[in-house]
Amino acid sequence: RGIYTLALKGNILEMGPNTFPKPFSSRELSQFLSEKKLDPENHTRLHHGETVVLGPLGNSENQVITALSPVYDPATGSVTMLVGIDILYDTYSNLLWLTQRTVLIMSALIVVILLSGALINLAWRKRQESILQHLEIIITVVLGLLMTLTLTFMVYNYEHLERNEIFMQFCSSISEDVTRSFETIGNNLDRLVSFHENSDYVNDTEFLRFVEPITNTSHAWFYSWVDYIDQADLESYEYQISKEKKRPFKVWEKTDEGSSIPVTPRNFYYPVRQIAPLTLHAGLIGFDIASDPNLRETLNELLITNRITATGILPEYRGNPSSNIMYIMKPAFRYAYKEYENHFSCDLMGIALTALHLPTILHRSITTSSLGVDSLICIYLVDLEDKEGQRIISSYGQNKQAPRATFVEKETLQGFKHSNSYPLFMFGRSLALVTHPTQAFYSSFPLRTTRLTFAAGLILTLMLALFVAYLRNRENRLVKLVDQRTLELQEREEKYRLLTDNSVDMIWLMDMNYNFQYISPAARQMLGYEPVDMIGRNIQEFCSKGQFDAVTAVFQKALEALPENNGQTFETELIHRNKTHLPVEISTSLLLDNQGNPIGIQGNARDITERKKADEQLHNSDRIFNYALDMLCIAGFDGYFKVLNPSWTRVLGWSEEELLSKPWIEFVHPEDKGSMENVHSVLIDGQEIYQFENRFLCKDGTIKWLAWNSFPYPEEKILYGVARDITDKKKMEGQLRGRLKELACISLVRKETLQNLPEKEFCKRVIRHVKGAMQFPDSAFPVIELKGRIYRNGSTNLDLDKNLQSLIKARGEVLGRLLVFYTENKPFIIPEEQDLIHSVADAIGLWYEWKQAQARETHAKQVLLGIRNVNQLIVKETDRDALIEKACKNLTETLGYQDAWITIIDNEKELHITKTSAKDICGFKKYFDQFNNDNLPACITDVISSQSLHVYHRLDIACSQCEYSDKAPDCDVYSAPLNYQDKLYGILTVGVPPEFADLKEEQNLFIEMAEDIGFALYKIELEEKRRVSEQQILKNLQEKEILLQEIHHRVKNNLNVISSLLKLQARKIKTKEDAIEAFQNSTNRVLAMALVHKKLYDTKNFEAVDMESYLAGLAHHLVSTYSHGARIHVKSDVENIALNINTAVSCGLILNELISNALKYAFQGRETGEIHLKVFAPDSETVQIKVKDNGVGLPKGFDSKKSDTLGFHLVELLTEQIKGSLQVESKKSRGTVFTITFPQEE
Repeated sequence: RGIYTLALKGNILEMGPNTFPKPFSSRELSQFLSEKKLDPENHTRLHHGETVVLGPLGNSENQVITALSPVYDPATGSVTMLVGIDILYDTYSNLLWLTQRTVLIMSALIVVILLSGALINLAWRKRQESILQHLEIIITVVLGLLMTLTLTFMVYNYEHLERNEIFMQFCSSISEDVTRSFETIGNNLDRLVSFHENSDYVNDTEFLRFVEPITNTSHAWFYSWVDYIDQADLESYEYQISKEKKRPFKVWEKTDEGSSIPVTPRNFYYPVRQIAPLTLHAGLIGFDIASDPNLRETLNELLITNRITATGILPEYRGNPSSNIMYIMKPAFRYAYKEYENHFSCDLMGIALTALHLPTILHRSITTSSLGVDSLICIYLVDLEDKEGQRIISSYGQNKQAPRATFVEKETLQGFKHSNSYPLFMFGRSLALVTHPTQAFYSSFPLRTTRLTFAAGLILTLMLALFVAYLRNRENRLVKLVDQRTLELQEREEKYRLLTDNSVDMIWLMDMNYNFQYISPAARQMLGYEPVDMIGRNIQEFCSKGQFDAVTAVFQKALEALPENNGQTFETELIHRNKTHLPVEISTSLLLDNQGNPIGIQGNARDITERKKADEQLHNSDRIFNYALDMLCIAGFDGYFKVLNPSWTRVLGWSEEELLSKPWIEFVHPEDKGSMENVHSVLIDGQEIYQFENRFLCKDGTIKWLAWNSFPYPEEKILYGVARDITDKKKMEGQLRGRLKELACISLVRKETLQNLPEKEFCKRVIRHVKGAMQFPDSAFPVIELKGRIYRNGSTNLDLDKNLQSLIKARGEVLGRLLVFYTENKPFIIPEEQDLIHSVADAIGLWYEWKQAQARETHAKQVLLGIRNVNQLIVKETDRDALIEKACKNLTETLGYQDAWITIIDNEKELHITKTSAKDICGFKKYFDQFNNDNLPACITDVISSQSLHVYHRLDIACSQCEYSDKAPDCDVYSAPLNYQDKLYGILTVGVPPEFADLKEEQNLFIEMAEDIGFALYKIELEEKRRVSEQQILKNLQEKEILLQEIHHRVKNNLNVISSLLKLQARKIKTKEDAIEAFQNSTNRVLAMALVHKKLYDTKNFEAVDMESYLAGLAHHLVSTYSHGARIHVKSDVENIALNINTAVSCGLILNELISNALKYAFQGRETGEIHLKVFAPDSETVQIKVKDNGVGLPKGFDSKKSDTLGFHLVELLTEQIKGSLQVESKKSRGTVFTITFPQEE
């Protein structure tokens, strides 16, 4: 609340002249000080520099706590002045003030409530409805406003205290930060003094090196050093002063070069040698402390009066008014022992001087605060020991763009409210830090909750007033409604009386003893009694004994069911006045009083004589209706069933309640709804419908076919219908139609298999035929999956549920599937459709097998043609490039390969591609670029490393890094070395159709061709070597020419033989199995001839063939081809006989036929067997061949000359060709012996 000074005289305190602001109650404080004084304990504590707390002081509303802090006077060496601080202890006063106002508001509320109750009671008694209504609204508004003000007041006090708490926290944070700043200054001064006291001599450079790190830690304070002369110089200086009466001062001089030149102290007798020229910087004020004359004056006075004894603010100097600079000093002494005087001396070395820029300290303290209110306060630093009153040393306001302060008058400081004063006892001086909240502070913490509370209270008050008005208006409307309903009830009572008097039913009232209290006039017509005669009489008089007991039992049951008062309806008989029994239907219920006790019985009786007769007739009709086998129904024009017989539930599975609860159109199949709506329209028009058929949905999801007869009854807007279940009939018709479609489809598919169609066209036609044969062709979508290829019509969604499928097989191998997808679940998928799918799948498999056989036959012809062409190239071509180019062309054009290329390895072991086929079907041009970039594919590297044939399937996996794999997804690759006599000349690579890639015969043929081309390359290499060595060329020229002619002649003869054999074989083909067998036999014959050439080329003697090795290879091949798992052993006994090539080829073909026939027919039904092959020369002119087996033997009466098989004809012709003879010996179950004898040629 306030800070002030007190004078301490002994143990008596007096008010001093300086007070800022004035104390809370100076009169009461003076009274307290004069009466109680200071006790010895507090007096001692003050003299020891401790703070004393007094209080609380003041009256009951303004409680004040006073704290006294001593101020030490260096001149007297004692405490002569105290600094007092008043703290307003306002918690009690705020609580008391809040309690008083709360009690006052609550009392006002009670008074208003009591007054409002009295007014409402008065208005209610006098039935003043309008006044009562307005009074209720007014009272509600007044109470709401009072409650709103109460809550607003309480919230306002809470927010006000919370804002003051934030301000107090901020002030405490600022004060603590400023205190820490001053403590840091004191610590740095101690370091600076210690630095000089422990050094003999410190020059300017050393001082700057030491003080600069300390100074740079903050831009708020800066350090310098004031140096003094010794004692001898001081005596001369005192004489100088008394004489000249002036105090000159000299600092170091600076040269133009910027270096400092100290002036010799002995030339000048001044007390102050130097003040280190350290300038305040960092863009703040730019002030040189060495140029301040006031500072020099004050320092000299301190030296002369010997007042420099401790750290503190310069007593006569408070700073530079224009720059807000405060200087703080601490002296440095040197203690030394003087032997000639025999005592210690204490000499003043100098003063550590600190320059503080106070606005910067205040600015930093505010900006580092975490409360975020740096722009919402004003701070003032006040000197409490100023003799002329508190002087504002420095201040910091809201305009903080530059850290400069503006002075504010003392009266301005005292004009602020809610300010905070904090004492600072630093360096022997008493300061105060005064903090004022500005208007911006209050604007930054608006009382939002108070405003929201007030607004919410007003809104709630308005809503309550509107709600009270609404309730009052509703009450008025209810009163009017009651009056109106009372009048209506009176009118209805009169109507009901007329109704009972004119009712056909007899209406009555009885007491609990069953005596009639009221009878309607209908009793006259029903029972023959006048109503007056029946009133007061018991109902027992009008019933028989048994009927009365039944009636009373119903009434007792109603009594037992109380408090539930449900009406009872039952049938009984009443006695007519003429003693006849009248069947009636009685409906009755109990009459209850306000407490729920029964006081009577009311009811009515209806004559049901005619209804009884009708019920009997209806019962007979119901039997016919319920036990009818047909489905009988009555429906309304509104589209709902009205009556159904049990056959509907039996046929469709729906319960009667389910069928009656929905329109009958919902049970009709979606595809038949349109036609049923048309039929319904015709029936409504009055026309009858006969033999109409449609489909109904069953509860289990199945479908039933119904045949209808229906006729309308427009007068009652109903339809009569009779339906019969014809589902079985429809199934039979569907099966019949499906069978006809199946036969037609199978016939069409078989016709398609006889045509030579491409695979895609064939599959599309089959799909079209299958789709047309389905029972629901619009919903069926056939798909053929063949060898990974899928054929379908349009964009069939393969995610649909497939209902039918069958595997496509050929020769036991699964080729794919035939599938039929349905877009929805269809009824009546007859088993014949699955049989149709199996039949069509079998037909597709047969067609594929026939196509494969046809392809193999075509390929065989291409192979024979390719062999002839390659052999011709080998014989004719002498140029390597031309040979390779023509060989590649021949491989693709005649052998049916998709593409071919040859990689040549030269003498330097370098690879390069010379020629390839020009078709580029599989994208080999991309391969060229890849090869030229030294990126060798697997088909090259694998063959180079293994020197053998490599077959590559699924190029997207085996050759995924090669460009070829992207261009040839449906192509396999052969890659074989072109070598001869263990030398690799190159690599032959071709694209092979997948259906021939795994055939051993195809692979062997490819290897043979590669060897032939390798031989040709070898021949060309020899030809090239001839050019290098003329002598060697001349030596071998004749041999090569003979060799070429011989090869050409031999190949030509062999091809003629093969051509003739094929023509003979073609005449024998009648069935598909004959074609396959013929193809196999032809293949074996070609291989027998090729084996002759191979053995010929493998030897050095080109004139004759070694029969021993030749027959061993031929026999091994035939056994591996025809054994089919049986253990057939071939024993060879062949002498070392060499035959010329013509004879060797004929012998090879003869042995091929004999061994093949033995393997195929001699061991039928046996798992083991033995064939003995013997070739020898009985003499020097003849050669004899024997083929013997231990099989079943030839049929009885077999004559080889009369046999019509091609094999025996071929053996006989070839035997004649080599000028030999044939003998056949056969015994049943003991085998057969063929002996061929022919002359040996030179």
